[in-house]
Amino acid sequence: MAPITAIRRRRSICWNSWPHGEFKRRSIWEVILIRSERGAVTVFIVVLIVPIYLFQAVLIEFARSKLAHQQMEYAAKAALRSVGGAYNNDLQRYGLFGAADGPETHAIFSHVLERNTGHGWAYADQVHGELKFERSLADLEVFREQILEEMKYRAPIEYAAQVANKFQKTGISKAMQDLASFAGEAKEMHRLMNRREEGMMKVWRAYHEWDNWISGDLDELAGEIRALEPGHREMMRMDPSALRDQIRQWEAERSLIMQQASLSEGDLMLLAQLDQAIAANQAKLADYEAWLQRLRDIRQRYEAIRSQVIPISAELLSALGDAEKANRQLHHLIDSWEMDLGEEIMQSVDLMADEDFDRIRTRVDVDLRRLDELRSDVVHLRDQLPEPAASRIAQLVNDWRTWLKQIAASESERRRKQAELTAEIEDAQGRLEEQADKVRSSLTGCDPDRRQTERELYQQLQTKTETAAGGYGDRPYGEGRDAQADAVGMAQMIGYLLQQVSESIYVNEYALTTFNYRTYQAEERGEALSIPSSHALYNQEAEYILYGFHSCAANYSAAYWEIFAFRLAVRTLEALMSPDKSWRFLGSPFLALLLAFVEGAVKAYQDTKRIAAGEELPISSKIAPSLTWHYKDYLRLFFLLHSAQPNKLKRMQALIEVNTGVRLAQHYTYWHTAAEGKLRSLFLGRYVYHPQVKAAWGYY
Repeated sequence: MAPITAIRRRRSICWNSWPHGEFKRRSIWEVILIRSERGAVTVFIVVLIVPIYLFQAVLIEFARSKLAHQQMEYAAKAALRSVGGAYNNDLQRYGLFGAADGPETHAIFSHVLERNTGHGWAYADQVHGELKFERSLADLEVFREQILEEMKYRAPIEYAAQVANKFQKTGISKAMQDLASFAGEAKEMHRLMNRREEGMMKVWRAYHEWDNWISGDLDELAGEIRALEPGHREMMRMDPSALRDQIRQWEAERSLIMQQASLSEGDLMLLAQLDQAIAANQAKLADYEAWLQRLRDIRQRYEAIRSQVIPISAELLSALGDAEKANRQLHHLIDSWEMDLGEEIMQSVDLMADEDFDRIRTRVDVDLRRLDELRSDVVHLRDQLPEPAASRIAQLVNDWRTWLKQIAASESERRRKQAELTAEIEDAQGRLEEQADKVRSSLTGCDPDRRQTERELYQQLQTKTETAAGGYGDRPYGEGRDAQADAVGMAQMIGYLLQQVSESIYVNEYALTTFNYRTYQAEERGEALSIPSSHALYNQEAEYILYGFHSCAANYSAAYWEIFAFRLAVRTLEALMSPDKSWRFLGSPFLALLLAFVEGAVKAYQDTKRIAAGEELPISSKIAPSLTWHYKDYLRLFFLLHSAQPNKLKRMQALIEVNTGVRLAQHYTYWHTAAEGKLRSLFLGRYVYHPQVKAAWGYY
């Protein structure tokens, strides 16, 4: 036990003293591990500072990386903006901004990016920066957006000043709508009047067919009935059965006599008397059968007349109903017309009274009823004398002829008026067409010395727009067109289009501002930056954009024709507003409209020549004499009317490329980059940061 106790004592004794002089017992392991407490503070400080130092180092590296990323982003954006500063000056004159994808722009981008990637402790070396381009000016949507941006302030002002205010405030827009409405109503009334006349013509033709049976066959039938006398009374009293019995009796007696072996002279005389009596009765029976056959023929002929007259009367009543319906529709149109324009003309329409239709319809019913009443007389002629039936037929025929003379007089007057009206309409249409032919054959104003050059330019434009050659060539645009219809259509469209303002006015105004047109040299205004007077397609670019034909003559004639159509509408409106015109009371709104068109066409032709020569004329000498328009204003209106034309933007692009020699497909409005840099760590050995940024920039 002694050794074990000694070991335990050794393991439990500790010679370490405490400040108070007390001793503390420690284990052997504490004695082994803690030799001394000297340097404990130093160790404590080291343990405390090292994590702080590491945290600070990491924070500094994080800040350096973020600052390098920010500087790289700023550098990329500055480089992209610098590329935007390299826009094409020639395109800028057209209000277009586009940068080319070429060595110059890439060099600018790389230079600016490299010089601005960072400074000081956050400087990062550029690893790479790729520049990519998108959305070229050849894209129609991109092109349109740049036009809208260019014209967003100017276009609404020009439109309001030159079109909307002049039309709406002066009432021209409303007057144009009234003209279109009157023209539509006049044409509809003309159609109804023709339909009424066609119906009455059918009625008259039916009466003629009816008259052939009444005045012809029925009158002859009355004569046949009278011709039944003088034997009709005898035939009525004749008993054919008794005659046949007598014949049979006499033939029996004759047979008995003939059976005798020998005939005496008396027998022979008796046989002769019998033969004579039998022959007489047989003759009477033959006459009787012929009489019956005549009665049957009369009855059949009457039934044939009646069977023909009934469908004729049905056709007559049907045509009469159509005419009456058209006449009522005419009456309704006149009553529903509420505009001041053309009111007197509408009231002058010759309407048929309802009593006229009722009188004809009643007369048809009476004639059919009398014809049916005669049937009883014809069927019973065997039992009555022929004279009463013949007299009643003759009376019907006479009454028919009297009635026919009455309606023939009114029908002749109606047909005379209709013939005069038709002749006047044809004459007015011919005179209007003569004025339209003058417009079609008028000089276009194209320079013959430039014809070959223009042909080559149009071939280039056709290639660039990828469109087929215009079908008109050098033919007049108005060839085959209806001047009256075009004028009315233009008046109608003006009334509706001026109520709306759409993005198309920006594109339209851009075309008129940036490109030249027929009277460009004659008008006084500031020259646009694109210098339209120097363009290759001389004084016809706007017309080409608007109509798209591949010749000067076709585009000029199209504009010339539409100016004429507009002036025709205005001049026709002025003629209809004049109270001193005799044709206002001719009874036909359509004829009045045509004559107003003829009068307006003469003045419209002169107006068109003056406008094409560069003069500025009042829009309307009656409605707004103080407000004037020149050639450009008419083009502005036509651009508005043709807003749905799909290829105007393509033609503008083609003209810009021809004028500048710049390919729009190689100039872009949007570009972007993905740049990457390299930043070495200050505290983390060989660790390298790679800041990456993506940025984009564009003109819109």
